[in-house]
Amino acid sequence: MSDTNLLLTIDWGASGTKVLLGKDDKLYYQYLDPATVELPASILERHQKETQVGTIDPENDAWVQVEGEDSAHAVGKLARQLYAQNQLSDLKFEEGLYKVLCAVGLAAERYGTVKTLTLAALLPYGEYLSHEIFRESLGRSLARFRFRGKLMRVKLKPTKRIKDGIKCLPEGGGLMMSRRDRYGEAWKDMTLSVLMFGYRNLSVLRFVQGRRDYGETSNLGFCWLVERVKELTAGQDAESLAPAIFNIGDRFEPSHPSITTLLRTRKEEYQQREREQIVAAIKTAREEYWLRVSAWLDRVVPPGQDEVTLAGGTAAYLMPLLKDYFGQTQTYTAKNVREEAAKKLRLPNGTNALSWRFADVYLAHQQLAKEMTDGR
Repeated sequence: MSDTNLLLTIDWGASGTKVLLGKDDKLYYQYLDPATVELPASILERHQKETQVGTIDPENDAWVQVEGEDSAHAVGKLARQLYAQNQLSDLKFEEGLYKVLCAVGLAAERYGTVKTLTLAALLPYGEYLSHEIFRESLGRSLARFRFRGKLMRVKLKPTKRIKDGIKCLPEGGGLMMSRRDRYGEAWKDMTLSVLMFGYRNLSVLRFVQGRRDYGETSNLGFCWLVERVKELTAGQDAESLAPAIFNIGDRFEPSHPSITTLLRTRKEEYQQREREQIVAAIKTAREEYWLRVSAWLDRVVPPGQDEVTLAGGTAAYLMPLLKDYFGQTQTYTAKNVREEAAKKLRLPNGTNALSWRFADVYLAHQQLAKEMTDGR
């Protein structure tokens, strides 16, 4: 990138790390495997020497080490290769710090020197409330860290409107700001909620008469459904189940191609029975999952909403049920934003779920670019 100041927005969700870089016609995205793993730095240094540097895509070989720390962190596909598991119980910002460093390092390798950074980060509501810890840790870490062994020094670049060069938003913040801009002065007389349906969490942001009235994060993400199917089947793993369950949706057919990818029995005479067992497990788990999700909605979305925004990859999976649930309540699914993001970011064809996941971070990045321009 010709400008040595990097404009970056990140959402390190459990389904994948979503990153936007740059602005206008120089807008790029990264979509990284969510895995991270902490290792002695010596192991990754040895890995670096043993690997033919320059022949591997940096996104597949990403690791960072903060100055003063003995350990290093592999991020993305390298972490997965080193047997990392999704750390769904950890606070997102604890691993998100290393994902930001990784994104900056990748940007420097691909687009040019990065000397300063202005950042927006989307956090689950519960972690957003303590975002000062993330701010302090990131500023210290950026000052001196290594990406794939190369020393980097990056400073945060503040503006009049962006404190310390970091803008922290609760998940759904990008979508909520876009609705505020859409309604203008009428916003101050409305009650609106943004519901984020992610892999690890469900989140709600509710605004009444222009002010944030309520926010909450639940652990009822798509992973709850995946884990329940694992309990009801034999020999299945989350990595295989998650895309299969999503693709099947409410089409509970033993002949569905995604069921074929889950078969563990080799003998053909046993496969039909296994297909039926997997389908039954998915159907049961989906019904149980929706009972819990709808009970959560009953509690966090009171009557009298002028509009409810439905977003996140899991929202796409649950959409028929969500539409029935909200009935006559006006809902917004950001279709125009998803289509714009898919076109502008040049997302791969056939990745509908990816456009759902990028909608919030795409709008947050637009807001960051606007505030960066207005607040110089």
